[in-house]
Amino acid sequence: MPAPADAVVHARPELPKELSIAIVREGKELVKAAVEFDNAPGRLAELLRALPPYPQCTLVTVHAATSPDQRTAIGHFYMEVSNAEGAAEVERRLREKPYVRQVFVRAGAGGHLVDSAFPLSLSEHAQGIVLDGRQTSEMLTNLRELMGSGGAVIIYELGKGYGRPRFVRILGAQGVQYMDAHPEYAVQILSAMGWGKMALTHFDREKGTVTIVMEDGFECKGQTSSTPHSQFIRGVLAGAASAALGREIECEERRCVAVGDAFCEFLLRPADPPE
Repeated sequence: MPAPADAVVHARPELPKELSIAIVREGKELVKAAVEFDNAPGRLAELLRALPPYPQCTLVTVHAATSPDQRTAIGHFYMEVSNAEGAAEVERRLREKPYVRQVFVRAGAGGHLVDSAFPLSLSEHAQGIVLDGRQTSEMLTNLRELMGSGGAVIIYELGKGYGRPRFVRILGAQGVQYMDAHPEYAVQILSAMGWGKMALTHFDREKGTVTIVMEDGFECKGQTSSTPHSQFIRGVLAGAASAALGREIECEERRCVAVGDAFCEFLLRPADPPE
C-alpha cells in the first residue's frame, strides 16, 4: 500500500551510489585497469584474485558490466599500488589470463586519477552526462532571479521537455501494461537518477490523478522561498505522466521543503478534465 502523504518517504537508510569520475588519494599511487574478458561464472572474482596481494595492491572500487548477449564482460578496477612499478605488474597479471581479451592500465599522478572514458552510456545506450545537484539548483535559481516569474515557466517547460521523451523510451522498452501494473517503478527510476527520494502515494489511471512525495529534492534542498520551488521536478513529473497516461497532465506542488515543509508533495491531474 502507498505511504500516507505525511509519512517519511524512506523509513530506513539506503546505500548511496558513487560515480568514480575522479578519485584523489593523497600520497598514494593510483591505478585504473579496464579489462574486457569472456564472461562466465566466477571470472570476475578470479580476475580480482589475480591482482597483486595486499599491501602491494589495495582495491578501492570495482565497476563491472556485461554485454546484452552476456558473452563479454568489462571490469573497471581502481586500486592503490605501493610503487611506480605496480601498474606494470597489474597489467602483466591480468593479461596472462587466457580469457582476457583486452587490458588498459593507467596510473594517476599526485594521488589523482580521472576516469577519461567517453561517452558515459546509460543502460538503454543513451549518452549520459553528470551534473552536480547543488550547482544545478543554483543555475536554476539564477535563471529565476534573471527572468522573474518567466524564469519559473521556462524551468517548468525544460522539465517537461526532459520528462516526456524519457518516459516514452521507458514505455517503449517495458510496455504500457507493465507500467500500469507497476507505477511505483516510474518514481523509483527518477530517484535512481538522483532527482530526489520519491514515493508514489496515489495513482488512479482512469481519473489521471497521481500524488508523489519527495525528500531531498536537488532543486529545493537548502533553498528558501515564499512559494513552492520545484519547477524543474514539477515539469519532469508532468511530462513523464503525460507520456505514461497518454493525455496532457499538469503538476502542482502542494508542499515544498523550500517554504518550510518536511517534504515536497506533487499532485498530478489532467490539464483538461472531463466535464
